[in-house]
Amino acid sequence: MPDFSQPGSDGALPEGVPEWRDRLGSLMPRGLVYTGRNARDVLPCDRKYRIATCFKQKVAKGELFDYAAIYRRAARLAGDRAAEMTCGHGEPLHSRILCHTWRSIPGAEFDFPMAAVTAELGCSRVEQAEGESEPAASALLAPGGASPEGFSRPAGEPANEFYNEYDVADRSGAHSEPVSFSYGEHVESCSAIDYAPFVERAEKRARFHYNVLTALSGVESLPFAILRRDWWAVPDTLVVVVIYFQV
Repeated sequence: MPDFSQPGSDGALPEGVPEWRDRLGSLMPRGLVYTGRNARDVLPCDRKYRIATCFKQKVAKGELFDYAAIYRRAARLAGDRAAEMTCGHGEPLHSRILCHTWRSIPGAEFDFPMAAVTAELGCSRVEQAEGESEPAASALLAPGGASPEGFSRPAGEPANEFYNEYDVADRSGAHSEPVSFSYGEHVESCSAIDYAPFVERAEKRARFHYNVLTALSGVESLPFAILRRDWWAVPDTLVVVVIYFQV
């Protein structure tokens, strides 16, 4: 039984896969970096809740790009997560697009098209403001939506959950390396942390990511199985758990 009273790890990655690329969660060519702040599954009916999602991939420098697929990917993350939640009445939540953007981030050797969506959730019995309309297919043929600065601070409040998914694997190669799910949760203090509940919540979110990936693939996959877990704390601010699994 692991000792969750201190930083640690268990399990093993396949032979030839490096255990660490860095300590920030960008450990494999495919993965997701999650950050939670007061995350919950049941939302009080007088409260709002924000889920921010982003998906980024790698393409050849200067390649023309249709953003439709990656926009749908980011929107699906937000929609699937919202579908897990209810209001205090036990009913599905109303969801609106608070802000969205799609554009390409230039790199030295590659470009990185990305799409990001912030959804705001609330009780369906409470009157809700209008949100952004889903962009038309023609709009997604070129960069659009909010500016990076405008997207990062919609209405000046941070998201309760942020899903930053990336796939920078070589398009010509098979997906042989595991997926990494890096879970971060803000805490008031990291002193005397019991990591066990954080690891449990990280596993739940990693399984959510696995379900999204397998649904997108359209092929039968192996049951969800964790290859390795790592857990530690960034002093006084954040508890981090990294879950590795294969799809």
